[in-house]
Amino acid sequence: NSHGGGSMADQMGDLMADLKKALFLNVGDFLENKDYDWAFGLREAYRIEKARIAMKLYQHYMNLNQREAAADLLKNYLQEDPLQEELQETLISHYLKLGQIAEAKAQYARLEKSLAEELGVAPNGRIKALVGIES
Repeated sequence: NSHGGGSMADQMGDLMADLKKALFLNVGDFLENKDYDWAFGLREAYRIEKARIAMKLYQHYMNLNQREAAADLLKNYLQEDPLQEELQETLISHYLKLGQIAEAKAQYARLEKSLAEELGVAPNGRIKALVGIES
C-alpha cells in the first residue's frame, strides 16, 4: 500500500517502483519540437535529473543485491539517453566486476558509436581505460 500503512521497506519499494515508472515514461524531450531558446536549459535540466534518478535506482537495486535488475535498469535507460557517460561508465564497471567482459565491451562499443555519431568524439579516458584501450 503506497498511501500510508505498510512497513518502511514496503513504502520504499513503492517509491522506487514509482520512480522507475516515471523514469521510463515515453514523453520525449521537454518541448522537443519547439525552438524556444528558453526551453533548451529546462530540457537539459530534465535530462540531467532523469540521469540522477536512474543512478539512484541503480544504487537502490545494488543495495538490495539485485545486480541483474540494476544492470537492466541502466542498460534500458542508456538506450534512451546513450550520451550519459557517467552512467555508461557505471554500467561498464558493473559488467567488469561481474566478469561479464563481453557485455562490458559491447556496452563500450554502443557508447563509442553514439558519441561518434552524435558529437564526433570518443569516450573519455577513464572509460577507455576500463576496457583496456589506451587514450
